[in-house]
Order: sequence, then C-alpha cells, then structure tokens
Amino acid sequence: MRGKKMSEKILEVRQLATSFHTERGWQQAIDGVSFDVYQGEILGIVGESGCGKSVTSQSIMRLYDERRLVRYSGTVKLEGQSLLDIPFHKMQDIRGSRVSMIFQDALSSLNPVLTICDQISEPLRIHQHLSKKAAREKALEMLRLVGIPAPEKRLDQYPHELSGGMRQRVMIAIALACRPHLLIADEPTTALDVTIQAQIMELIVRLNEQLNMGVMLITHDLAVVAQTCSRVIVMYLGQIVEEADVLTLFDHPCHPYTEGLMRSIPRMEGDRTKPLYMIPGTVPLLSQIPTGCRFAPRCAYATERCRQETPQLTPVSDKQSVRCFRAAELARKEATAQ
Repeated sequence: MRGKKMSEKILEVRQLATSFHTERGWQQAIDGVSFDVYQGEILGIVGESGCGKSVTSQSIMRLYDERRLVRYSGTVKLEGQSLLDIPFHKMQDIRGSRVSMIFQDALSSLNPVLTICDQISEPLRIHQHLSKKAAREKALEMLRLVGIPAPEKRLDQYPHELSGGMRQRVMIAIALACRPHLLIADEPTTALDVTIQAQIMELIVRLNEQLNMGVMLITHDLAVVAQTCSRVIVMYLGQIVEEADVLTLFDHPCHPYTEGLMRSIPRMEGDRTKPLYMIPGTVPLLSQIPTGCRFAPRCAYATERCRQETPQLTPVSDKQSVRCFRAAELARKEATAQ
C-alpha cells in the first residue's frame, strides 16, 4: 500500500477554515488547511484530540448546522465539483453516494430500532432507487463483502444483537453500499479490542485496493498509520504542521510536534522502569490560541521569534513540508543525509 503510485485526484482542499459560533463569539477551529486525496491511496490524518482532525472531515461533508453554528471559507472540490458552493440540501445527493463516512462509535451511529437490512438499504433506495427486494439483495452482498459471518441471519437483526466488531463492519457496509469514490474513516477502531482493530484495518485496506477509492483515515494511532497509509498529515490546533509520505515521516520527522508524537509511541525495547514520554502541556482551547507558532508554548526549541511570528508550511524536500522556522535548517540536514 505504501508504495502505491497516486493517480486521479478525488478531493482537493484549499485554505479550508471553519469557525463556530460560541458564547464568546466566533472561534476558528480550522485555519487554512490544504491537501489532496488521490484515487487508490489512504491518507492518514493524525494529531491529539482537539487538533481539528474530525472537524476537518465533517467540514468536508458539511455536517454542521450552517444556519446558526458554523461558517466556512476556502474551497473543497470533490472530483472538480465545489462542495462549499452548492446549496446545502444538494449535499444529500453527494453524502452516501460519492463520499461516505465511518464514524467513531458504531453503536451510537446505528439506529437501534431499524434492522441491519433496513440501514444498509436506505442509501441504496435513496441514491440508486432500488426496489425493496433489490436493496435487500445488495445489502446481503455488502455483508458478505465486509466479512460478516452468517450474513443472511444478520440482515434481520438489530445493532444491539451484534458484537462491536460486527457493528463496525456494518458501518463500513453502509458507507460503501453505493460505491463512493471517497471514504472518510474517523477513528474507525475506537473502543474495539486490539484483535478486532487489526481486522477492521485489514478490511479497510483490502476494500481500498479492491474498490480503488480514496480513503481519509483519521486516527491518533501512529502504528496504524505506519502499516496502512501512503501519505500522512499531522495537525495541531487547527493547522497542518507537517505533511510527508509515510516512510519519510517516520524516518525523518521534522516538526517538534511530530517528533513528540513519535517519542510517545510505546516500545517493547528500552528501559521499562522509566515512564512513557509525554509531550509537555495540553492542547489549548480555541479561545486561548497563542500568538505566533501555535505549538511554541509546548516546544523545547521555541525562540522569541516562534512566540511572535506565525510560520508557514514550507517544503523541506519534494516529499515533505513542515510549518516551522527551523525548516531551512531541516532542509540542510535532509540534503546532507541524502
């Protein structure tokens, strides 16, 4: 997967900004995010909770209340079509057909009073106008595709009758029922045990290759990213701080935040009497975003310039960009290493 060449561009995001209306006025959660997703690739988006990963994905899908809660700027293009410019009700024709999403908690995302068949059939009947019988046959096909045992029996069961792993597979079946070109997977293995997590990720990788779609994988698990993704975006406090192909990022992390995330990964080797590394401090609230570099208050390398000026996302090489004033220094080190 990691060596796969990119082909047709499916998603193009440029300078996306998302602001929410709060008691303290408008608070910007996403600030100038730009990236692409290509056919057949899995793009990983990583960062701590509160860094804007899920807000980015839900902004692309336009899932927030646009009348009172949120406002967007920038551009989001799905196969050339601008998603932020079309009427809100037209997004219903796109969600579930051309772009789909797997949410974190399958139990709370599935409707407890509808059978599995009804929930997989719904997008098929809405977008493909299938009859009830044809939709049921397609739902059965989808359960087989995602590897659910005894699929004929599961069709008429309810979510509470399934295990956590099977519920997540059902969520994937619903998301892929209409063969979308882009799948957004938001922490798809949350609350699952390690064995089931591995099975779900193997399933997403297999379906990505089989259906040749683009995948945005949102996760805090860097081990999953290393095993499944071809490119990685690192987000901190609403901004992209580093972007690279997966091998480059893990071999030569450049941004201090990325370095901190890497150091936080538990390892089998080493002194087990020492506590696990933790990045100092916490992600601040949106109302407390610092001036200058947003990571400066937690960064061991921060200078006065970092606290006063805002760094831009700067190429370090043709495979890597970093938002740090040390970019020139890092570029020299990269050139020396090569």
